[in-house]
Formats: sequence, C-alpha cells, structure tokens
Amino acid sequence: MIIFICFLIASVLFSSPNVRGENIDPLTDQSVIDEAWIDYMIKAPAAINLLGQIMVVASAKDISLENNSSNHVYKYIKYPKSFRATLLQISNGIFD
Repeated sequence: MIIFICFLIASVLFSSPNVRGENIDPLTDQSVIDEAWIDYMIKAPAAINLLGQIMVVASAKDISLENNSSNHVYKYIKYPKSFRATLLQISNGIFD
C-alpha cells in the first residue's frame, strides 16, 4: 500500500505541469488536464493487475520475510512470517 501510494505521488509530482512552473488555463488547456487523468486511469489498474499476478505466483510457496533480516523491525507489515499474508494486507489496504 505504502509503495503504491509513493509511486502514485511520484508520478503526480513529476508529470504535473503546475509543479514544473507552468500555468494551466482550464478553458484552453483541457487536453493537458485530460492527459494527466488518462495516465492515472492506466497506472492504477496496471498496478492492481501486477499485484494479482504476484499473489498467484506466491500461492505456490509461502516464504518468511524475517529470514533475510532477523534484526529488522517491520513498521507496517502485520505478519512478516508470511509473504502471502503480507500481500493480502497490501491488497486489502489499497481499498481502505
């Protein structure tokens, strides 16, 4: 969830004309505004599709995230012993 939001915010910041210092007149530059929304409408379903594909691959074998980093404290992950549970937490968190 956090990674998805970070990617979405980064794409907004680097593609928004207002951030680059350009002024947008809503009456004359409607196509610029529409292009940004088209990008958002394409990226969100693609990210959800990718998450679904990862969940299908992860259904074959469950791994633990704690094996690689024994001293790391997970701040947002509720069940670091199960990669499947982590993916479900992310997918459920998208809709919250």
